[in-house]
Amino acid sequence: MAAGRPKVNIDKALVKKLAALHCTVDEIADIVGCGRATIYREAKEELDAGRSEGKKLLRTMQFNSAQKGSAAMLIWLGKQILGQKDQQEIAVVDEEEKRLTEEDVDAMLNKITGNENSGNGNGDKESSSPPVSE
Repeated sequence: MAAGRPKVNIDKALVKKLAALHCTVDEIADIVGCGRATIYREAKEELDAGRSEGKKLLRTMQFNSAQKGSAAMLIWLGKQILGQKDQQEIAVVDEEEKRLTEEDVDAMLNKITGNENSGNGNGDKESSSPPVSE
């Protein structure tokens, strides 16, 4: 009589399906009912094929999501596949650089918002806050 553990029949199709779901080898071994070394020894091809199949499916789903206009997926795939990255500009302000006056800032804001004539006619700026009662 041979010594050692009894031979375990592994459901290789199940190993492949679980690997496609990216289950860990420990999880697959627990479900199949054997040790992780047995999975590697007896079902390595199915393990690798299942993982590749799962990656292909996930990538297909990501591309489908991007094609439907998912901005987040488009950005992520651009970073992963095209090497794109977020640009962060750092501006160094020279101490001698001209500083804007409050009037310059108000004039720019008025130009942007279309309120070219926001003064009250007396040369004073109108306050955007309601009058305070005393």
